[in-house]
Amino acid sequence: MRFLEEHGDRAKDCLFATAPDVVGDARATMLRSAPFLPEIRRRGYPVALVGQNGLEDLAVPWDTFDVLFLGGDTEWKLGDHARALTAEARRRSKWVHMGRVNSLKRLRYAASIGCQSADGTYVAFGPDVNLPKCLEWVRKVNAEGSQLVVEAA
Repeated sequence: MRFLEEHGDRAKDCLFATAPDVVGDARATMLRSAPFLPEIRRRGYPVALVGQNGLEDLAVPWDTFDVLFLGGDTEWKLGDHARALTAEARRRSKWVHMGRVNSLKRLRYAASIGCQSADGTYVAFGPDVNLPKCLEWVRKVNAEGSQLVVEAA
């Protein structure tokens, strides 16, 4: 929260700030993130809730966040539950972001289920070579009809 406070003048430039989560555990994520959601918003940032395994079994507090960030393990993230949550988020005019997208195949999948942005560590491992590749993936996916957002840090 201190980082968000110190960089509050840049809040309008951010797609979102993510509340703390617990990898693979939606129930624990909800408990952990609940106190942070209003605090992130109070600092002027769009609020992201990280969807984790089991979110489909909980009452999703849709009004407390702006962005659904698809986390969870690979099986969950690529499964029917994450797809259904993405559709519901989009129906509610929420932004949807997918994490751990490190290939053209995964980027195409994210776009196909309605994600509007994605991230991954691919570029960090050899940025001179991998950044141009990653940008080409985005161009290809967008040429196929998506409009993924690309943000350079």
